[in-house]
Amino acid sequence: METCKSVGIPLQPYRELTPDPTGEAHDPSLPFQEIVGALLFVTRCCRPDVSYAVNKLSRFFQNYEKKHMDAAKEVLRYLRSTRDMGIRYFLSQRENKLVGYCDADYGTDKVERKSTTGVIFTFNGSPLTWLSRKQTIIALSTTEAEYVAAATACKEGIWVRNILEDIGVIEETYIPLHTDSQSSMQLAVNDIHHE
Repeated sequence: METCKSVGIPLQPYRELTPDPTGEAHDPSLPFQEIVGALLFVTRCCRPDVSYAVNKLSRFFQNYEKKHMDAAKEVLRYLRSTRDMGIRYFLSQRENKLVGYCDADYGTDKVERKSTTGVIFTFNGSPLTWLSRKQTIIALSTTEAEYVAAATACKEGIWVRNILEDIGVIEETYIPLHTDSQSSMQLAVNDIHHE
């Protein structure tokens, strides 16, 4: 991979990753599991930009084919071409700020029809915690998928805020959470929908 061709994004949007319908595709000569395991480590530690792609790849840990290996190599080529990128953290002289962002796709998993949640919290503009995971339910609308993503983000935000409060870095109890779904936000703030 030292002399590989660089790519601009971790996973091409047209690349459709589906399991082998027979459930038997598994080539032991391909180091797919080792690569995905290493990518999971890299994603969790310092590269939130590949979270979505690695999440997609990890779904085929036991049922992979050559097309999955090619997609994993694509992520490696992206990491190679962006190897100088990293995360830098700064303490603010004024107020330290924790901000959350969440999004969801709607039913892009072609087999189970489940959506994928993406969440990231930044601290003074730098990524602090992030996740990309398949939702546990089958959302019946985009609003529902986005609402589930917002709920996941709220749980993650409370956890992060508690840690930062315990170590004395922030004092605020309010954390802004940004989403691109007006309907899910209206659902969240409207008291009529809560018992």
